[in-house]
Amino acid sequence: MVTAILIDYSVTKWEDVCLDWFEGLQIWAAQFIEELSDKFFNILQTSGLRVEVRKVATEILQKVGEETRDQIKFYCRMERNHSFSLTENEQRSLAKKVLTEVKRIVSGVDHEEYKDELNAIAGVYAYWSISSNRLIEIVPMICENAYALGFAEQLERSFIDKLGLTGPSGLDNCIRFAREEPEHRERREQLKSWLNIVDESLDALSVERD
Repeated sequence: MVTAILIDYSVTKWEDVCLDWFEGLQIWAAQFIEELSDKFFNILQTSGLRVEVRKVATEILQKVGEETRDQIKFYCRMERNHSFSLTENEQRSLAKKVLTEVKRIVSGVDHEEYKDELNAIAGVYAYWSISSNRLIEIVPMICENAYALGFAEQLERSFIDKLGLTGPSGLDNCIRFAREEPEHRERREQLKSWLNIVDESLDALSVERD
């Protein structure tokens, strides 16, 4: 009973640690989305495309983030149920080895007097040796598959629709999003004017030479 309580307490802390780590990953991903939208859509600010791309991508990212958090919590609940993947005989064998090691570490303690305490320590220690390895592997796998790949799949499946590029208003939205920025149009007209001046000057010089 004591062993189960100690394991439950420690795994509860694991959930907090995992969720805090995942929150940091979410913050980084949100910043990355902003950087990408600025990099590739900065020239289309007036049309609203950059803002809309960032909005839609952020909504999808938040959705898969909530699903990923739920999966992390579900995994930690399984760990709190002490779901060993080893057989009963292997569990006993591992606990025996751990108990021997614990007794060696606390050699100055009366092992018989503190038998229950040592067994509890060995049980928790044995659980950690198994469960911590699962945690280190499975939580990043959840983040990779549910969060990163899930985000990519949702983008492929619904990004264009959520931008409004399909359906009855799809063409109008495409035209609106592709509208040229005023300063870019002015710059283009200026360069075109300069090019015409250069062409006319070259033509004039060509006539004089003839």
